[in-house]
Amino acid sequence: MESVSVNDVETALNAAGVASRDMSGNFRDTVDVLRDLAAVWEELNDVQKNAVMYAMAGGRQGNMFA
Repeated sequence: MESVSVNDVETALNAAGVASRDMSGNFRDTVDVLRDLAAVWEELNDVQKNAVMYAMAGGRQGNMFA
């Protein structure tokens, strides 16, 4: 089973301009994070998209995530 690192997800999201934590340092609601990601998705280049897909969904489920 492939594991997903929270640090990798947070790094990829931050690189895409999407915050995974609120101002208090707590994780934001997943739906809100995904909405923010959807809003910038078309502006991301292929490298950024692949980094987010791999970090969030892993190698096997990346296509399903997309």
